[in-house]
Amino acid sequence: PVSRSVKCERVGGQLYKGVCFKSTKLFSNRDAPPPRCKIFLPTKRWTEHDWWQLAKMFRPGPGRMASRIDRNKDGGRCDNHGAVLSFTEGSRVKTWVNRKVFEFSPTDRGETCSLYNGGGTV
Repeated sequence: PVSRSVKCERVGGQLYKGVCFKSTKLFSNRDAPPPRCKIFLPTKRWTEHDWWQLAKMFRPGPGRMASRIDRNKDGGRCDNHGAVLSFTEGSRVKTWVNRKVFEFSPTDRGETCSLYNGGGTV
């Protein structure tokens, strides 16, 4: 039998805690699954540490993401999209996480629940 890791690699994904993930750049505030992929929300209670691990896996390149989350209201912990998470590149990392997967809130001052937070949103 083919392992889950090999199956994930075959579709261009990366495995994290047994779940195969693929990323895509966003250009608007709507779900945009990669070609030939279905949206799947794992039943997890992941923390900010898990978010960082996933963000590191999918950042576009070294030096393209700050080392801390911009905790203003852009993004948030919401369930209005099917994605697991999104984040922006650059010095102000704005993030959106799916409340069905994550138990931490990336914002301190309310939330816009916007999946897309400007150019460079992954």
